[in-house]
Amino acid sequence: MRSLANISAKERESKFQAYRTIPTVKEYLLIDQTNIYVEQFSKIGNKRWTLREYDEEDETISLESVAFDISMQDLYNKVKFEMVESEADGDK
Repeated sequence: MRSLANISAKERESKFQAYRTIPTVKEYLLIDQTNIYVEQFSKIGNKRWTLREYDEEDETISLESVAFDISMQDLYNKVKFEMVESEADGDK
């Protein structure tokens, strides 16, 4: 699992490319710390990966490589999101 916080697109791709060369890596999760968003990459064959995105609180992430499920609510249970200034101004 990796965090999406403070990672550039180039660094993100570079790291994923490196992880894909490890034969035992079957899944790769990127978890955003600034909003509810997870990317799940699953290996489906030689040099073939699928992407599933999660961005709703009522969704559940199911890992295929190990028996593990977690709801987005549970994953983000103790995360305190900072309100963006433009969102705060819109509430006035």
